[in-house]
Amino acid sequence: MLAPAMDSLCRSFEAALGRPLAVGAGPGFSADEAVLVALFDAGPRPDCGGPRAGSLDCALCSVRIMLDLAQ
Repeated sequence: MLAPAMDSLCRSFEAALGRPLAVGAGPGFSADEAVLVALFDAGPRPDCGGPRAGSLDCALCSVRIMLDLAQ
C-alpha cells in the first residue's frame, strides 16, 4: 500500500513543480529531492496554490500515515 501512496506523492509533486522530478545521480540529493524530504518534516510547501497544493498536501498526508502504519 505504500507504493501507490509514494507514486501519488511524486506525481503531485511533479504537478506542483510543473515539470518532472529531478533526481540526483551522485552521492547527494538533488534540489528537488531535498525539497521533497523537507516536506516530510513539515517544511516549506512548493509555491503553487490552488488544487495542485491541495492534492500535494493530501498525498503527503497519505504517505505520512502509511509510513506510520509500516512501523
